[in-house]
Amino acid sequence: MGVISVLSEREIMSANVSAHHPFKTLVACASLAALAGCAAMNPPAAGKRELMVVGNDEKVAFSDAGAFVFSAPGKDTVSIVDIGTDPLAPKIIASLPLTNSIFGPPVNLAITPDQGLALVANSMDWQADGAGWKPEFDN
Repeated sequence: MGVISVLSEREIMSANVSAHHPFKTLVACASLAALAGCAAMNPPAAGKRELMVVGNDEKVAFSDAGAFVFSAPGKDTVSIVDIGTDPLAPKIIASLPLTNSIFGPPVNLAITPDQGLALVANSMDWQADGAGWKPEFDN
């Protein structure tokens, strides 16, 4: 069965920030820089907190040849990022250990406009496949 996690603002703000893999941090920073550029087109009020939810799938990587490499589940996180207080310097304010996947519906992460609730849906289940792992659709 799929996992849907509902996070209240209290849970988001009280979560411990965890260390990220350096490459994923670089990718996240590049993505956030692009988002900050988009935010500049319609900037929020100066200093106003504006949150974004980001899923970090730790199960999927790419080989040197560009093929998918699937790893064991259990290390995914969901990060809450403040992109409004300082759009040119987004800040990860929480990183939560929640299962999620880069596969599945295009909108499997959301945060309400009042920033009081975040939704995380996981549409994939990971099954052992010999010595490796494989993704399967979940309901």
